[in-house]
Amino acid sequence: MRLPRSRRGKTPIDVNIIQQGADAPIRVRLTVGPDYEKKYNSDLDFTETENLIVMLQYHLAKAKGELPNGDS
Repeated sequence: MRLPRSRRGKTPIDVNIIQQGADAPIRVRLTVGPDYEKKYNSDLDFTETENLIVMLQYHLAKAKGELPNGDS
C-alpha cells in the first residue's frame, strides 16, 4: 500500500506485510524510493513497528505545538 503524499514529486513510501519463508516471522516492510530508481527496504518486527508509530506521533505533536519544545 502506497502512502498518499500531499505534494507532487515527493519520494514514494510503500508499506507492506511480508513473510520471507514458511517459518519466518511476519514483518512490516517500509520501502522508500521511486519506482524507477533503487529502493530501500526496512523490515520491522512488531515491537519496532509500534516504536516507530510512537515516535511519529510524538514528533507530530511537537511539530503541531501540542507538546512543549523544550528549547526554552
